[in-house]
Amino acid sequence: MMGKVKMGLQSGLLIMVVLFLGVADVKGKADEVNIWPLPQWLSRGDRRVFLSKDFQLHTDGSKYSDGSGILKDAFARMLDVVKLGHVVDGNISSSDKPIKGIHVLISSPNDQLQYGVDESYKLLVPSPENPDFVHLEAGTIYGALHGLQTFSQLCYFSHSTRLIEVNRVPWKITDQPRFSYRGLLIDTSRHYQPLEMIKKVIDAMAYAKL
Repeated sequence: MMGKVKMGLQSGLLIMVVLFLGVADVKGKADEVNIWPLPQWLSRGDRRVFLSKDFQLHTDGSKYSDGSGILKDAFARMLDVVKLGHVVDGNISSSDKPIKGIHVLISSPNDQLQYGVDESYKLLVPSPENPDFVHLEAGTIYGALHGLQTFSQLCYFSHSTRLIEVNRVPWKITDQPRFSYRGLLIDTSRHYQPLEMIKKVIDAMAYAKL
């Protein structure tokens, strides 16, 4: 019985990992929206942009100081997800103006996580006011984390250009979790799982904005 449960958990993880890693292979298809879960509202265009090789995080005007480094660490993880270990060394032509970074604007200075916290966000790729940047606006750091996950799912590494691309811009996305309480139970008291396996489950949950 324990073997069947473990196999089932691993199969579920495999599906989530395939979704996680396979995004890069399908994002180029023009008619698909490869965002998981699907946002509450979105619109998109028909252009393509590249990310600068020195894509940076900007927080000018944000009320959240990020003293604990939650946003900074999330941004670093997002870049790792987008690059997937590839070396981004392609050349950007003079006619293609790359996006230099993402501007994250958070209204609340509080990062206390509790039931009912505002997890909504608005994502503009690129920003209409400043096309050199992506604009991410959220009420709290937790909405911003979801927005970063969504942005990572819009990006993919192109093997032909060796650059990070975003298709179907401009993207305008407004989203928040449908349910306030979300989770996944791993019954480790009866069915032992290695620590590394549990960490992978947590990573997959973050990618799915759980």
